[in-house]
Amino acid sequence: MQAAIDLVAARAGVSKALVVHYASSREALMAEAARTALVRLRSQVAQGLDAEADAVTFLRAAISGAGRLAPTHERELAALEQIVAGLRDEDDGPVLGIADVEETFEGREGVFARGQRDGAVRAGADLRTLAVVPEGVADALLTGIAARA
Repeated sequence: MQAAIDLVAARAGVSKALVVHYASSREALMAEAARTALVRLRSQVAQGLDAEADAVTFLRAAISGAGRLAPTHERELAALEQIVAGLRDEDDGPVLGIADVEETFEGREGVFARGQRDGAVRAGADLRTLAVVPEGVADALLTGIAARA
């Protein structure tokens, strides 16, 4: 853990003491790094979106934007994947989970609700299910791109 803290402190340009003060453990540090990366990646995709676009156009743009992250953020995505896969709680469950992407899902639910009002999304469709499905599409897209690289 000491080597990881040394590296984090050096990369951040702060003292080891400051890192130790704010990170209760290596796992906490890695979880926070992953959460920060998720926010940055979400923001990167969001920059290319038109909030006023119809639901279908918006979702296509969001999925395309996520797909464009693979070549431009390859190292960050690989590190994020390793952190998410490797961080486990005391019961060997994942430390990071659905709560860490809840903001993304809530935003998508809003887009699908707008689509229902506009008639582009079937009335009565489960908005939560619709909100989660693009995550799987984006994950599959990024995994396929990484496999070809």
